[in-house]
Order: sequence, then structure tokens, then C-alpha cells
Amino acid sequence: MTLEKPDSSTAIYDQFTQLTQHSEELLSDGLSVKDSSKQCSELIKRLECMLNTMNKLDLYSDNEHLDDISTKDLRMLKVYAYLGLLLTSATLDNRLDCLERAIFYMRRYLVILKTFDIFNDPDTEALLVDCPTGKGSMQQLPKDLAETMKERERRVKRFKDQSMLKSRLEKANIGDPTRYSEEDVREIYLDELRLYGLRVLEEIALAIQEYDLLKSRQRMTDDADGVDGVSTPQRPCPFKLFVIPHEEEKKKDWLQRRDLTQHTAAGAASNSVVAEFSPRGSRKTVTFDEELASSSSSDSGDDTSLRRQREWDDYKDSHPRGWGNTHNKG
Repeated sequence: MTLEKPDSSTAIYDQFTQLTQHSEELLSDGLSVKDSSKQCSELIKRLECMLNTMNKLDLYSDNEHLDDISTKDLRMLKVYAYLGLLLTSATLDNRLDCLERAIFYMRRYLVILKTFDIFNDPDTEALLVDCPTGKGSMQQLPKDLAETMKERERRVKRFKDQSMLKSRLEKANIGDPTRYSEEDVREIYLDELRLYGLRVLEEIALAIQEYDLLKSRQRMTDDADGVDGVSTPQRPCPFKLFVIPHEEEKKKDWLQRRDLTQHTAAGAASNSVVAEFSPRGSRKTVTFDEELASSSSSDSGDDTSLRRQREWDDYKDSHPRGWGNTHNKG
């Protein structure tokens, strides 16, 4: 199929009918990922081109009501759902960019359905909030038991609604629209929009979570490698590093231990006593041997003086006072 640029709503609808079947086939599980990847890429380009033309025509203005939109234009709302679901399921390059575009289209689809009161789920509000990129737009606070039970009830209700819509559409099975009235056909198209609304609601939650994870991983990689190829500067060390010379300390310790092993117990004790009682300051330190020599010399001097004292005492005993003065004796 060649790429067309229609100028009216009717021409756009003709192109939409051609792309609808192809889109639903790719969204089903019938085709493998390898075969559908290239087809998805081509189909996405065609759908985006058609959507640009639809936006120029302003088919879904906020000033209009649901009754003001024609049945064909109402059905073409599924283009947003097709684009969002195809971008999330396709294995294309630059996964982050695909998820960002998919989230945009799916949010736009839910907003339009909510604006015209076609589909409005209580869980839609949290998914439509556009949080800053990569800051956990899907992070939630811990839930209590009551909130968990309410969320479970909403999921059960969505599952029942989805089963009911599928059953209703299978029974309708529009092959020839002329068999139904305009109101019946319009109601069938609204059921299709609601069914895709339930599917988009599930897929957008998963897409936002995956997008946040990939964005966080990319931010961590940029912080590690540096922005624009510039390495992240390291913080300077505020203090000078003190390195202990282990080898030198080991040698000193070994030398001290070697010196200690060369002394006897008595020698070590004498050295400690001399060191304890040795005078401080610049005086010469007296060793144990010098002290013994000085004590022996002092002992020999004491013996000589004692001997002389005894000789003098003996002399005085043998020579009384006045013994040698015989000049006046008669």
C-alpha cells in the first residue's frame, strides 16, 4: 500500500478501514516477533501519518459532545490505541523512545475517552499524571488492607467488564453494517472503544514502569561515565595520607629482639637498676662495672687508713705523753 495523504474525514476513514485489520492481526498472538517487527515499523509510520491529518481536521474538539461526533470519526479513535499498543509490543530499536511515544498515545486515548464519558476507570487518574521523567511516576506509598481490597475489587470488575464486552462484540460480529441501525452500530463501536480502553489501561501501567526503570538505568550509566564524555572529577583528599613503612618497622623490631636475646637475666636486671637510678641531664652514666671498680678502690683506701690509725694508736700506747721530755728530770 502506498502512503496516502487524505484531505477529508471520509478519505481518512477509508484508509483507517484498510489499516484496522492489519493492526489487529499484529496485536494478536498469531505472528511471531521476527516476522512482525518490520511490519509493525511500517504500520506505525502509516498510522502516525494518518493521525497527523486527523489532528489538522480537529475531529475531537473539547467543545463538542459525544453526540456531535459522527459514527465513523468515533470509531477512528482507536488509532491512538493501535499506536500505543504497537509501540509497546514491537521489538524496535531505541526501546526508551518507543515507550515514551507509546505512553503519549495511550494517555491521549484515555483522555479523549474520559472527556466524552465513554470510558472512565478510577485507576485512570493516577496514570494520566505526567510526572518528571525518570523520577518514579509509578511509585506509590504502601497500601493498607482496605485499599488493597478495593484495588482487587476494581481489577475483578475490569475483568468481568472485559469478558462481557468481548462476548457482546462476538455476538454482534459486524459483517454487514446495513443489518443494524445507526444507533446499534454506534453502540457497537463504543463497546470496541471501551474494550481497548481496558487493554490500554493495563498496558500503560506496565509501559510506565518499564520506562522509569530504563530511564533510571540510563541516568546511572551517565553518572558513571560522565556527561558528554567528561569523566566525573574525583573529590580531593583533605588530609595527607600517612603510609606506615611496614618493612622498616619489621627490621627494627627484629633488631631489638636480637639485642634482647644476647643479654643474660642478671645483666638485664643490672642494666634496668642502673638506668633507674642514674642521674639525669648531661652527666656521665655510670655502668655497673665502673661502680664495682669505684667501690673496690674505696674499700682498699679504707683499709689503709684503718691500718695507719691502728699503728698510731699502738704508738701512743707504747709512748705515753711526756715520755720523750727528759731535760728537767734529775
